[in-house]
Formats: sequence, C-alpha cells, structure tokens
Amino acid sequence: FVVSMFWALYLYDRELVYPKLLDNFIPPWLNHGMHTTVLPFIIIEMRTTHHQYPSRICGLATVCTFSIGYILW
Repeated sequence: FVVSMFWALYLYDRELVYPKLLDNFIPPWLNHGMHTTVLPFIIIEMRTTHHQYPSRICGLATVCTFSIGYILW
C-alpha cells in the first residue's frame, strides 16, 4: 500500500508527499530507496507468513469499540 500510494501521489503531484525543499536534505536516491525497497519484503512476508484472522463479528466489534473510544476521547 505504501509503495503504490506514495508513487501514485508522487507522479500526480510531487508537492503533496515530497516537496522539492526536501531534496536539499534527502537525496533522490535515498527517497527512492525508502519508498521502493520495502516492496520485496512485503511480498516475502505475504508469501511466507500465515495470518490468523478473528471472526468477522469479533473483528468488527473490536474496530467499532476502538473507533468509538477514539471519538469519545
């Protein structure tokens, strides 16, 4: 998600995610490395790790509880 969203926004309008001012501090090769090199690790994790998800009702209840708690806080 990070890789595709960053580069999509970067191609659409660079100033949204990476203003030209940052080129003075972070070279373009490092920016590319930070936002592209994670892709192989994401793919490796997807292929090698089995995730055990909660039931739909339990997951929905948990998300709703945290959302309501966050709003009320």
